[in-house]
Amino acid sequence: MSRLFLYIALGGAVGSMSRFGISYLVKHFSLSFALGTFLANMLGCFLIGLFFALAQHYQSYSAEIRYLGIIGFCGSFTTFSTFAMENLVFLQRGQYGAFILYFLISSLLGLACVLLGLKWS
Repeated sequence: MSRLFLYIALGGAVGSMSRFGISYLVKHFSLSFALGTFLANMLGCFLIGLFFALAQHYQSYSAEIRYLGIIGFCGSFTTFSTFAMENLVFLQRGQYGAFILYFLISSLLGLACVLLGLKWS
């Protein structure tokens, strides 16, 4: 059991550093759109679909893939709590068009990326 916690911790460390890296790299390109969060969410949606498919395909590594990839990495990499806060800020500022665009594109493209990740393996 302690080995699985180590997998979660390792995946979480890599996921959170990757999330920060994406935000750091794109912060100069984000005008009023939360590009770093958007990219992390879409890539995270793809990866969680891919990891889920791999865990189903490779039964002998299923627990390791789930704990390292899905719970650890994707759990710290994806940022839907930040996503929710950014949507709230759009609403509070009266930027309804930005809210609708960001919410719908992130949600629909996120679902498509999960499906793509599932089909990729």
